[in-house]
Amino acid sequence: MAGVIVAAAVPAPFVPIVALLSHFVMDALPHFGNSETFKPYNRPFKWLLFFDAIVCFLVLAGGIWLFPDKWWFVIIGTFFATLPDFLWLLQGKVSWMKKYFTFAKRIQWSETPDGWTYEIAYFVLMFMAVIYLA
Repeated sequence: MAGVIVAAAVPAPFVPIVALLSHFVMDALPHFGNSETFKPYNRPFKWLLFFDAIVCFLVLAGGIWLFPDKWWFVIIGTFFATLPDFLWLLQGKVSWMKKYFTFAKRIQWSETPDGWTYEIAYFVLMFMAVIYLA
């Protein structure tokens, strides 16, 4: 949702940079993680990824619907806002990215199993921002 907000509010040339930075700002806030139930690639984790993917596509579709004149920037914004999460697939496989992963782990100072409550609050606030911008 941050990528949609960035695409709607930021001048076009800056959308990729601001969207990418927005991911790190969100990672620095308390959020869900470090759960015993959702260990990487177990069945509950895969279901959580599936649910997250559906929500992301719905948000992307909603952003394109709300901002049809900026549809390309909505796609770019959402891509760059989610890109750091996809980079985790390279952890331990690409040696020159070691410093990036050290940084990415360090800024996520508050990943907790109860962090989903914060994420709901962030979602509501960002939803209100999207509606305001529309």
